[in-house]
Amino acid sequence: MKFKIDELTDIHKLGITYAIGLVIFFIVFFKENPIITIITFSAMFWIFVMPGITITYLWKMNFLERIAISIAISSAIMGISSYYLGLVGLHVGSSSIILPPLFMIIGFLFVNKEKWLKK
Repeated sequence: MKFKIDELTDIHKLGITYAIGLVIFFIVFFKENPIITIITFSAMFWIFVMPGITITYLWKMNFLERIAISIAISSAIMGISSYYLGLVGLHVGSSSIILPPLFMIIGFLFVNKEKWLKK
């Protein structure tokens, strides 16, 4: 069964992107422990890709453009919000756990806002 790239959903493309990135990390860090490599790449993917993907979901662009822009947007938003949350008193180490799901929820709410308003 042959698949065309247009038939894949964004979740499938995101999974393929994760797998390709993980293979590249394994090639680059071949002397490191594989578990540490998986954890490191997963953390970077969680912090730098996932929030931006959900924020840029409504923009009409192809997937590779969305990945590139989401990395830049996630880096900027995570850095700025971590700084200001640190000023408020939240420890910077916990902001990497709190902020990505927060921005994913905000992006999800914006994507589904029109569906909920029609009801």
